[in-house]
Amino acid sequence: MRKALNGFSLDIRPGEWIAVTGSNGSGKSTLAGILLGSCPLSQGRVIPSGRVVVRGVMQHPDAQVLGDTIEEEFHFVLGAIGLPA
Repeated sequence: MRKALNGFSLDIRPGEWIAVTGSNGSGKSTLAGILLGSCPLSQGRVIPSGRVVVRGVMQHPDAQVLGDTIEEEFHFVLGAIGLPA
């Protein structure tokens, strides 16, 4: 088993938007899955803040959970926060 994220710490403050980039296999999808609650941790912990809302779009077709296309993912997320399509 390979560790996708090791010794990783992230602090997201209310109102911040983040984008995660990196090479294949660097842990981007794993991080998104952890933040969205769809990927369990093997170690460590997530300390949620009631003030921060986490929403995400994962661009790997097999990882999409809200729609069949990226466009549907965006419509869902933007609509959920009250922004027009």
